[in-house]
Amino acid sequence: MGQIVGELYDLIFIGIDTEVADRKASIDSIAELLGLEASEVEHIANKNLKAIVKQGILLDDAKNFQQQLLRRGGFCNYRPSPKSQTQFELAPIESDDEELMFVCPACAYKEKVATPAELPAICPRCGIIPSKFNKVAAEKYERELVKRRLLNKHKFQEKLAQDEAQRKEQEARRRQLEDEIRKELGLPRVINSRLRLLSSGAVLLLLGLGLGAGAVGLYYNLLELPGDWGLPAGTVGNQAKLQLSPEQETLLQLSNFSKDMDIKSLDGVPQIGLGGTNPLQTVQLSNEESTTNSVSRANTQQKPNQLNGTELLQDSLIDREWDLFLSSEAARLAKLKQTDAAFKMALAIQNTQLKISTFAQLAEYYLDTRNKPEADKLFDTAIAYIDSLPDKMERAESLGWWASLLFRMGEKAKAKQYLEATLKLVSSLPDGEEKIRGLASLAASQMLVGQKKQAAANFQQANQILPSIKDPNKKLRTYVYLASRYAQIGDKSIATSILTKALNSLKLIKDKSAQQNLVGEIAIALVRMGEADYALASLSKLSAPSKETLLFDVTRELAYTDQPYEALKSLDQLTTPDNQARAAALLSLTTRNHNSLKLISANLQAQAIAAQAKIDNPVNQALARAEMSRYFAHTGYAKEADDWARKATTSANGIRSKQERDAVLAVLSNNFAFAKLPALAGECADQMDDKELAAVTAKQIGKINETLSGQ
Repeated sequence: MGQIVGELYDLIFIGIDTEVADRKASIDSIAELLGLEASEVEHIANKNLKAIVKQGILLDDAKNFQQQLLRRGGFCNYRPSPKSQTQFELAPIESDDEELMFVCPACAYKEKVATPAELPAICPRCGIIPSKFNKVAAEKYERELVKRRLLNKHKFQEKLAQDEAQRKEQEARRRQLEDEIRKELGLPRVINSRLRLLSSGAVLLLLGLGLGAGAVGLYYNLLELPGDWGLPAGTVGNQAKLQLSPEQETLLQLSNFSKDMDIKSLDGVPQIGLGGTNPLQTVQLSNEESTTNSVSRANTQQKPNQLNGTELLQDSLIDREWDLFLSSEAARLAKLKQTDAAFKMALAIQNTQLKISTFAQLAEYYLDTRNKPEADKLFDTAIAYIDSLPDKMERAESLGWWASLLFRMGEKAKAKQYLEATLKLVSSLPDGEEKIRGLASLAASQMLVGQKKQAAANFQQANQILPSIKDPNKKLRTYVYLASRYAQIGDKSIATSILTKALNSLKLIKDKSAQQNLVGEIAIALVRMGEADYALASLSKLSAPSKETLLFDVTRELAYTDQPYEALKSLDQLTTPDNQARAAALLSLTTRNHNSLKLISANLQAQAIAAQAKIDNPVNQALARAEMSRYFAHTGYAKEADDWARKATTSANGIRSKQERDAVLAVLSNNFAFAKLPALAGECADQMDDKELAAVTAKQIGKINETLSGQ
């Protein structure tokens, strides 16, 4: 039956779910919804009363209130009302058959009556006819609702228009900056040769749409900010007439720092190399990044006596693709109601931030499906894991990140609690580089939960401490970290400027290896900001061996961060067969997950196969084939995975040095276990001459097999 025109309803609040996780938060939320004091809601709930909390409302509004209360952990009902006023009346209702009471909707005159037939047709005090008054009041209320909706819609449209204007302004500013850089450096446009991959006209058209016909601009080497770009009007040099934002203050500090150190054009700076050191040395990233994208020492061309099997085995476990695979498997198993197996998958993830994000993803799913015990288990596990982290700075970063995830899930009270704990942790950090990172990390988390004033204050405090760092290497790395945090909260323009300015301050660092590490940090930071062209251009400052190493890292990071088109461009620039084979195999996996790119997944597999055939070093060939086996397995090609695993074993058996062969077999064992090939993994461990390393490898294989089996 449809709603009768003019018929109004009373909303009756009847209590709170006894199983709500946070009763106080539930009461506060309900009170805010109803426009009551929290003490009133608490009184009704604690005394087990029923109370009219809304009178004379439309049926649609009554239903909406009921749904909103349910989401907040409350229960309510509604019934037809003789009243039309929408004021709150805290009137306990002990039963549904209480005495009838005539209440005038205009003057509130009250009179008890014995039967419905005795209800007055006209108010004895003011003379109005209640039925007509209710009809007029209902129409007026409905009119007010329509008016309110129209006003809200208008405000929303205004906000959209304002956001679009800001976006266009930022885009115009970015284009101006790029045009000035391109003009200053005389850079040509570079055509991406990835189009050579495509043999069919249909695929060419497909990628042509995504790549803009393969043409991309190469932007890099921001020698000086054009004018006072990025600073508000009225700001010249280091004399600010207007208040600077924290981001602008950081950029200005870095500009002044470079000038004070007498930085000139870097045209005459020699190419950065590593001399006689390992050209494929792992890049030392910032605290947050270091566990995210470690470069396996297994991909080296070291002499046999330099290989350390135990280190290679441990490094091969810190693998981004494997972590992402575990995360996706955890989500899949959770939806299949295999909660224990999903939990084990999440626990096995190595990267801290991804592990915490996976905990949150699973908890959110369990909350949505009303599996509160499993959600609570993940909440507790996440906090226990964060508390167990040995490094205080990493604990602070992780706790802030967890708080922002909880806020997104609607757990605002818990988010606030953990942000306060993060603040205490950051306050205990010693002044200097670590304190700045802690403040910036906390500020980014605060910004993500809407605490803008606190976030700005902490970013400003970080800026105030920054000048105290004297070591140019540490100082520039701290600027890079700050830029990443600014990008995290949405200010990519100034973050990019900070990174390009830091790139042009390399001359301040005397150690060539430290210079390379800084370039690596900047390139990865730019990738994560979605600035692939800048990231690739930043590597032009490196000499050939160093550039190849970081280019491979950038290619993988582009694949991991879902930037397939940019990853294809980066793949084109790799020169060594082993890097080409490994990167192409990884991209064959990631592109297969894109509907618009599935057609070239097979082409990339073919390219990986062709590249590995050109590797003349059996060590590198074995390692490349092992990775290919794993990627093919995770793509769903079980037979191909098995074939390439056996070919990798054949390559390993061709290694003459026993020490070198054992080290490679250890890495192969891990890859085969990752690829769900436990028998081949065990065979590799059995072939080792170093029994101690073989025992460690077998133990590790067992852990991986246990994780994959869900036991």
